[in-house]
Amino acid sequence: MDLNFIHLSKEQVNDLYANQLVETSDVSEVKKHSESSNAVKGGNEKHFIWMVNDEKHFIQSDEDFYFLTEILNACRLNMNDIIIINIHKVKGSFDELMIKYEPQFMILSGIPTNWHKLDSPDYSVQKKNTYSFFLTDSLELIRGAKSKKSQLWLALKQMLSL
Repeated sequence: MDLNFIHLSKEQVNDLYANQLVETSDVSEVKKHSESSNAVKGGNEKHFIWMVNDEKHFIQSDEDFYFLTEILNACRLNMNDIIIINIHKVKGSFDELMIKYEPQFMILSGIPTNWHKLDSPDYSVQKKNTYSFFLTDSLELIRGAKSKKSQLWLALKQMLSL
């Protein structure tokens, strides 16, 4: 038996890919499902949402993702603790995402204010309803500016009580 030519039955394929495959006759429905699921990454175990707005990538660039993981490590967090949502690619309004993911902490990086309607100066931790949040520039801009990195770190320390 050649490993490059393994034949699987329909049942075996279904067992292997039950969570990845979507049965539908409408091709546009498959595209919507894959775009939305690829625009969200992480475990959200600590109910911490980090929203980004990236037109070019499903989540964000490799450089931004690496930068974000360094930030998380400094906060003693990892991708299981948070969820990253690219609002440019995900389906759903701000309110729908808030209901679905129930955040306790939230950062909005480079998100237009007309999308979320939260009124706050950048890097200023605010409390609203059941969550704390702050707004930032895009991760790409923060990566390139030492002063913005400092502002981000100070806001994270305040929000997470580090």
